[in-house]
Amino acid sequence: MLRSDAALVAAVGVIQLVDMTVHRRHSRFLIRAMTDETSHMCTALALSRMLGWPCRTPELLAMLAGSVAIDADHVPMYLGVRGLTPEKGRPYSHCWLALVAAGGAALLAPPKRRELVGSFALGLATHFFRDAATGGLPVAWPFSSRSPELPYGVYAVALLWPVLRWRAMTPRTSQAPRDEPEAATCLS
Repeated sequence: MLRSDAALVAAVGVIQLVDMTVHRRHSRFLIRAMTDETSHMCTALALSRMLGWPCRTPELLAMLAGSVAIDADHVPMYLGVRGLTPEKGRPYSHCWLALVAAGGAALLAPPKRRELVGSFALGLATHFFRDAATGGLPVAWPFSSRSPELPYGVYAVALLWPVLRWRAMTPRTSQAPRDEPEAATCLS
């Protein structure tokens, strides 16, 4: 368990480090892009831990893929294609329709694949949660192209919650090992 707790603290630490340093400066595009994708994956790990999402390796990989795959929609903008993004902000595909499609795909997936597709959808939802707190996103498109922003403090508290909960639940003295195994969750 110690390894997973350390991983949780490390994931939240990476996000805070990136947000306090790289993203506050006007650094190079490639560095910002790589650190942002890393922060998206760390956000997915931390929030899945908070939610108690079961994660075996395939589900973990699907969730991590879902946490970064939507950013492929930025490529046309960087290639000079206009009209897919508001004047300022993220592409229109960063909206509720993408979440509905991912959630719908999870519900319609064959039972054996439902957790896998649901893990991808969870990764997408955590991506949008981070984006909402780090610049906003056109969540209501096509009804509105506004990009509302979530206060960063809400995002920070959501990330810190699993760490604080872990800290509060960590025994001060050593205990004998339990006979029953715990259900595996991401970072456990």
